[in-house]
Amino acid sequence: MNPPDDDEVLALARDIEDYLAAHPRATDSLEGITKWWLARHHYERAYESVQAALDYLVWKQVVSKQVTAGKAVYAYAPKRTN
Repeated sequence: MNPPDDDEVLALARDIEDYLAAHPRATDSLEGITKWWLARHHYERAYESVQAALDYLVWKQVVSKQVTAGKAVYAYAPKRTN
């Protein structure tokens, strides 16, 4: 088989390789790989990106950040006009 020329397929193949490198004893079905391995991997990557986006929006004062019981909660913070 030749390598696929579809960027999405290649990206998924890399994600599966990354998962297997981190979890070398993992085994699962197509459904399990899709639901658990890839969803978790994409969530972890998205989590970092969402955190960076929220930090930026807090810096821009578009979003406010409140920490309650050790957990950050974000809300829209429209700019006030004085």
